[in-house]
Amino acid sequence: MITRLKLSSSNAYLIRGERNFLVDSGSQSDWHLLEQLLLKEGFSFKDLAAVIHTHGHSDHAGCSARLQERFGTPTVIHHADTVLVSAGRNGQLTPKGFLGHVAKPFLDKPFPPFRPSLELIDLSEFSSLGFPGYAIHTPGHTEGSISLVVGDSVLVGDVARGGLVGGAAYHLFVEDLTAIRQSIVRLLRTRAGLFYPGHFSPFTSAQLSRLLPLHDAIVA
Repeated sequence: MITRLKLSSSNAYLIRGERNFLVDSGSQSDWHLLEQLLLKEGFSFKDLAAVIHTHGHSDHAGCSARLQERFGTPTVIHHADTVLVSAGRNGQLTPKGFLGHVAKPFLDKPFPPFRPSLELIDLSEFSSLGFPGYAIHTPGHTEGSISLVVGDSVLVGDVARGGLVGGAAYHLFVEDLTAIRQSIVRLLRTRAGLFYPGHFSPFTSAQLSRLLPLHDAIVA
């Protein structure tokens, strides 16, 4: 079961099952809000088997060092983004459009660094966690971005965001647009019914496909 946890500027997700997982941990300032939202669902930080990161930016990994230090919560990230969380820095943020340029000075903040418990190199390693799904590599926002397939849904991190008035949109920052579009094709090929982004509301495959050039959408 996927539960969306709406934080100050991003979404985290609680995945319930035989083991319970947190997907992304929000910004550093979200600690108390994250704790309250988990308690509302009947969980505490001690109940988490691991925190899995869709990528290594401050608004998705800001509470992870504290979780690891205070509760021993294992932290998981793709090895290509280890450099970001180990430094507590976002690295390259390439704005896509005017809003990205305006927002960058406010969003590019350092965060508490940590050394991940598991660096995913071969994504088949993911099965060792007992997570009720699997991971796919979906770079473009960052080199180490991953998406998590759970049943007929996918948690996509910042491969795309929910639209301000519904639907799907590109994130404000896109490191590699070609890679993002290839990742979207990969997501569409999962045949998932619903996609949960790192920002704003979920969207459907039809809404996600509108971000692609026509040929790519047809191929997907």
